[in-house]
Amino acid sequence: HVAVQYASRVLGLEVVGTASPGASTDLAIKSGATAVVDYRSHKFEEADAVVGQGGVDVIFDVIGFEYESRAFNARLLDRQKGGVYINIFKDEHDLPRTFLGVARWLLGLGPTYGLAAVLPEAAVMHELAKLVEDGSLVPEIDSIWPLDQAAAATERLETGHAHGKIILKVAKDPL
Repeated sequence: HVAVQYASRVLGLEVVGTASPGASTDLAIKSGATAVVDYRSHKFEEADAVVGQGGVDVIFDVIGFEYESRAFNARLLDRQKGGVYINIFKDEHDLPRTFLGVARWLLGLGPTYGLAAVLPEAAVMHELAKLVEDGSLVPEIDSIWPLDQAAAATERLETGHAHGKIILKVAKDPL
């Protein structure tokens, strides 16, 4: 949801998201998506009615795996405008598809391919903190857990049912 907020509120882009119906769709809209494709009832590759025949300018993929090849095969990117595919590299399972995507791009067979390593950098964190302070970005909090319940918080995260950030409270209140 923070990426959607950043794209729509800070960069001024029109965002089309994919989400399950209910709370996930509501969060995407609240975060700034102008349209949301319900991936449970529609294949996102068939989202022409939402994204239009020309496709989209950028795909920002935080899931990867088979979704990457599905997006390429469906030609969701507007290649005439120089569509860009950004993959958030997560683990070794993404490596083969990442190399395939880069090779397609280098051979001129696919869109511009970007790889974003998710690493905390002080300058980026300071910029994000400023955007939170001025209200441009508003992190959605799913739940706050005491440190001794870290296992339960992790389980909540791994179920995929969290809608927003899960916070571990490390210290007791000062009073």
